Amino acid sequence: PTPFKNPVKDKLKQDTVAWGAFNVIPKRHVIENLAATDQLDWIWIEAEHSEFYAQDVQALTLACENANLVPVVRVPENNLNSMKKFVGTGVMGVVIPQINTADDARKAVQSLKYSGNRPAGVERANRYLGRFNEYLNVADDLVMVVLMVETKEFIENVDEILDVEGIDVLHMGPYDLSLSLNVSMDSEVLANAIAKVEHAASSHTPPIPLGATAGTWTRAQELIPKGYRFLLIPSDAELIMNGVSNYFKDAGSTTVPPMNERTYTDDSGKESGIGPTTTWIVAVCVFLGGATLASAIMLYRNRRKRMSGRGATMPVPLNALDASE
Repeated sequence: PTPFKNPVKDKLKQDTVAWGAFNVIPKRHVIENLAATDQLDWIWIEAEHSEFYAQDVQALTLACENANLVPVVRVPENNLNSMKKFVGTGVMGVVIPQINTADDARKAVQSLKYSGNRPAGVERANRYLGRFNEYLNVADDLVMVVLMVETKEFIENVDEILDVEGIDVLHMGPYDLSLSLNVSMDSEVLANAIAKVEHAASSHTPPIPLGATAGTWTRAQELIPKGYRFLLIPSDAELIMNGVSNYFKDAGSTTVPPMNERTYTDDSGKESGIGPTTTWIVAVCVFLGGATLASAIMLYRNRRKRMSGRGATMPVPLNALDASE
């Protein structure tokens, strides 16, 4: 069997940036497409602000492993009974929200460590007890503990929180932090709060890697010198929206022509319009429920035009004649 490993944690130990993508669409196809770029190291599986359950996370974890990506899950709450189901899926990192104090941080760490309060069970992480001893020996070191920075209490207690052993990453949550501070996203108060955490993390012995979402490559280059090594590109949902928007950004005022102004090219390369008469016939037939008849007439007229372009003649049934011709 493949040895248990966490290359993202190895990168962080080497002070190297580990690139991740934010997954909110619970489909393996999405993860496989993200992996196809060959640019990513890990996937953030979002189980806090989503409809994901432990079984969804387990399926996505398998997709990550098959694509050589490290699965990381954000759990709904800092609660042992909730967290054990998610860490049991085999993820190699857990993001814990709602951290306000050193006790909260300690609770999160202990819930994810066998040397703490993590219980054993028949779960995929230890391959249903078949590899329990092997997993037990490495799990405490391999499974990353990522704490969210998203409350004013965290900012106030950051030094005490960093003294808790076992923290691998502090991940910035600026939106929730701005709400907690009751300020706007462009507030100097928010910027100063984030700067305080950045300084505390870089000054700690050893330094604690920081995480954040980098919406653009330019933004990523701004964050890296400040100690950010656990970086997220935009979410899969946002990437899809951006892709569609980018496709149509040069469309301008392009419009689709009305049916009676559209053209087709016959076998000789000559363009011809459908024509108002044929359009009228089709409309009447459809109105009368004769869509099949309308299709037949269209095919007949196109065929007759191609034949006439070759100098050929063909009999015309009386019931197919257009009275206006």
